[in-house]
Amino acid sequence: MPVAFEPNRGQAPSWAHYVARTVDGQVTLASDRIEVMQFGAKGSRTFELRFKGADPQEFREESSKDGVANYYFGGQSLRRIERVPLYRKVRYGQLYPGIDLVFHGRNGRLEYDFELAPQVSAELLRIDLTDAEQAAMQDDGSLLITSNGRSIRLLPPQAFQRLGDGSASVDVAYQLINPHQVGFKLGTYDKSKLLTIDPVVAYAETVYADNSTSVAAVAADANGNVIFTGSTFSASYPVVNGQPASPSASEEVFVTKFDSTGENIVYSTYLPAAGFSTGWAITVDQGGDAFVAGITGDLNFPVTSHNLGACSSFCNAGFVTKLDPSGALLYSTLLGSGQILPKALAIDANGNALVAGLAADGSLQTVNAYQAAYTGGLCTACNSAFFAELNGTGTGYIFSSYLGAGNMATGIALDSSGNIYVAGSANSVYGATIPLKGELQSGNGAFFTAVRLKVEQNQLVGIGS
Repeated sequence: MPVAFEPNRGQAPSWAHYVARTVDGQVTLASDRIEVMQFGAKGSRTFELRFKGADPQEFREESSKDGVANYYFGGQSLRRIERVPLYRKVRYGQLYPGIDLVFHGRNGRLEYDFELAPQVSAELLRIDLTDAEQAAMQDDGSLLITSNGRSIRLLPPQAFQRLGDGSASVDVAYQLINPHQVGFKLGTYDKSKLLTIDPVVAYAETVYADNSTSVAAVAADANGNVIFTGSTFSASYPVVNGQPASPSASEEVFVTKFDSTGENIVYSTYLPAAGFSTGWAITVDQGGDAFVAGITGDLNFPVTSHNLGACSSFCNAGFVTKLDPSGALLYSTLLGSGQILPKALAIDANGNALVAGLAADGSLQTVNAYQAAYTGGLCTACNSAFFAELNGTGTGYIFSSYLGAGNMATGIALDSSGNIYVAGSANSVYGATIPLKGELQSGNGAFFTAVRLKVEQNQLVGIGS
């Protein structure tokens, strides 16, 4: 359906000037921001794109559309809002000095153009996000904005100038100023003529199921496809080119991949297991293979190797599963026979998975370890952080190690030199220990961060903080 803009006649909050319905959800236009609201089984979720310091001098409807909108609100007495006119385009005049903001739609999606008068700098343009939202540049030039497991995408921007009866394109790209602020970087253009910059809100997809379903992590591949994981109690979560649920009412892991348009599911699969299982983290390598880490309570969780561990009658084990771009299982392994529980994932230059988390016992098979022995207690509050790298088939560790005691790792990352960074938290009540070197602060603390682990030729050779 074409996008139509409605002036606010009381059908929206008082701060809103216009409302629009798109294939991506309800859009509300304020004087200084755009709100896109998703609706799902657990309620609604709003994303905000803010224009800091904006002060439009006028709001003008352009290009009338046939039809009207009518609203009826029940309660003790029926309230009506009828015959609200519809428009194909609305303009915010002088959003910033010399810059108009024009909203319109195409193929059911919201578009908005910044029109820069001659000699006006694009450096005035900034899109600000809320503290709960984070922006990440994608390889295709698009911008992925995530918040609590949900996402919207801004397609690569376009820019052009009118030249007689035609137009000339201008090179333009998003500029990530920080994870919560985005600008625009322009190529050469004629500053004596009007310039139009056109970003597009691509989608805000919601998958529905008939029982409690939560998204824990999301990642994007080099082609702009989005893959996410989490857990569901539903037996009817959509399955496409994947595995159905196990015959149980228990919590299970799902993995779903949308193509770059957000309109098609490439695959959607359960990792079927009857016991309580949860997905915690996901990442994607350059070839499009997806790595999922989580925890299972089922001794029959699907694995391709038992080399690193297997569940007994009591099972609360961490796992890493690798799927190819079509969703086919490449490998799946437990990380130990006990409670070796992952919290974070990363991929190195060789395409191997690096994992970090907490160990609640000494069942980790340590290889080339910085700390080979488990020094924590036998409980999930007096645990030890661990980190490890799996080989390419998931059948063994290239290195694996504990890291102190009374603590847990919650993040892992690599830099271009192959250094590994682990971050986490410590519980001083249980005698937390963190190996320190060149420390900023020693003694009791709640967090540890910027721990650098240098690995050379599969040997752990140093640690710093």
